[in-house]
Amino acid sequence: MNDKFKIQLRIAGKQYPLFCRRDDERIFRAAANLINDKLLQYGNRYQGVVDEKDISMMVACDIASSKMRLLDQQNETPAYKKIEELNAELEKFIEDELKY
Repeated sequence: MNDKFKIQLRIAGKQYPLFCRRDDERIFRAAANLINDKLLQYGNRYQGVVDEKDISMMVACDIASSKMRLLDQQNETPAYKKIEELNAELEKFIEDELKY
């Protein structure tokens, strides 16, 4: 069963059709709201200084950098835990070896 359906997202005053799964609709709508909020934020901050295309690129960079920070946090956490585990094992091994 194909559970994809068409939704309309309004971004920067323009309608964009998108096919998505029903359980992803909320995420896409939230993403569109985030983009619109950031466009408004940057648009107000740089009004008359840069054009809409530049503001769009600033928003894309802002959102992408937030995602990259999250990915870095996800990748560092398991590695840090594993390093701690290996360090504890190494310390125990050294202690046991020094006893003999």
